[in-house]
Amino acid sequence: MPQISIIKKSNIQEARRFDAEFFKSEYLENDKIINLCNYDICNNLVKREITKGETPLWQGFSYIKKGVPFVRSQNFKNFGINKNELVFVSEEYNHLKKRSIIKNGDTLLAIVGATIGEI
Repeated sequence: MPQISIIKKSNIQEARRFDAEFFKSEYLENDKIINLCNYDICNNLVKREITKGETPLWQGFSYIKKGVPFVRSQNFKNFGINKNELVFVSEEYNHLKKRSIIKNGDTLLAIVGATIGEI
């Protein structure tokens, strides 16, 4: 049986989306519940700019046997880093991609792969 969601035009403009999947009734219900909570957006809670990581392999760099440890989303495990499967990158890559350098106090969130949502 088809479902119908009635949405105000202003909500579509605010979301900048008009695909039906985005406005499914269960998502709209979840949105109402979330809006009742006392929350803030991540940008208001952090000191450093929020960025996404970059994969060296897509940029012509290879992993090496020894070098600078490079954390991938697959290393995220139970609010920590599984160091058993770390790979390494060159000092050159590490210098070129400074935003990939993890600093004390950083929060990492997996946005891809099997570990999506892990922190």
